[in-house]
Amino acid sequence: MSVSVDKRTNDVKIIYSDFLFSNMEHYELDKLDKEILAYLTDHARASFREISKALNVSVGTVKNRIEKLEKNGVLLGFAPIINHDRLGWNINVIIALTVDRGHTGEVLRKLSGDPRVRSIYLATGNVDIFIRARFRDTNELRDFLMKDMNMDGIKSSITYTILDKKTRKGFIE
Repeated sequence: MSVSVDKRTNDVKIIYSDFLFSNMEHYELDKLDKEILAYLTDHARASFREISKALNVSVGTVKNRIEKLEKNGVLLGFAPIINHDRLGWNINVIIALTVDRGHTGEVLRKLSGDPRVRSIYLATGNVDIFIRARFRDTNELRDFLMKDMNMDGIKSSITYTILDKKTRKGFIE
């Protein structure tokens, strides 16, 4: 992820894998696209051949559809699901930030460079930015809050510790 700020307008653009997600048109999925995405949701490591057998279409059709979904920014890639708790990253938090006008880009740039910050969300309402981050222990969290979050532009922060995660798995039709 990279963050850029237009110094003239203060507009912030976040770029994921060199694909810019701003003012993007909606992409219409047909029945086969939905079936492929649903299958991949449960079988991310499936080969084109396996998918074609499961959906009763040709291997070439599956290959072309997946390439088209990737090209059009619908399918962003395939990633492993990592159990961070098992690796010692036991503290999972959401931090709500209120940021001074004109400092959003600077704050986003700094946060996006920290590997403990897993995701960043720009928001409306009383909070400007939500971040989700992981830490090995409360000492590391405290140091992050006291040192790394001590930067120009952050007016206030509220930290929420995530006790348990319930995720809806699957493709949304």
